[in-house]
Amino acid sequence: MIDTADVTNIELQAAREAAGLYQHQVARQLHVSEDTVSRWERGESMPTSEQVDKMEKLYRAPGLWYGWMRYHDKPFRDRFPEEPA
Repeated sequence: MIDTADVTNIELQAAREAAGLYQHQVARQLHVSEDTVSRWERGESMPTSEQVDKMEKLYRAPGLWYGWMRYHDKPFRDRFPEEPA
């Protein structure tokens, strides 16, 4: 399970590696380039919430989407100030 309090680009990479996947495999599943996945993991660009949702399923990493949204989306953080039970 992902620490839902703080999901950054570093956690995206860690979740992918924990799932035993390579960037090119993720890129193929998400219909993006390998360079795009690399940029996400380096923090140079950000995936959409829909792409993070797909990563959560692909990586089998419960909490990835919620943590990403809490860290990167102020309206979401304002609406849901607490972590889910």
